[in-house]
Amino acid sequence: MNIPVIKISQLGKKLDRDATTGDIEWKKHSISILLEAIEQAIQRRQAPPSTMDELLMPWQIVRNFRLFRI
Repeated sequence: MNIPVIKISQLGKKLDRDATTGDIEWKKHSISILLEAIEQAIQRRQAPPSTMDELLMPWQIVRNFRLFRI
């Protein structure tokens, strides 16, 4: 579906943490790091398929393959 994914674990060392619990503190710095990661993920993603048929084609091929094979 071409949805960008951001793993917090990959940003973990850059984010602000609570000294006692180790939980992420969503302060201005941590939010700006997250926003940068979102912008980069959007820029890296590919253009969506031009039609819905192109998006569903792999599923149709697999379904048809199984139907013919039975």
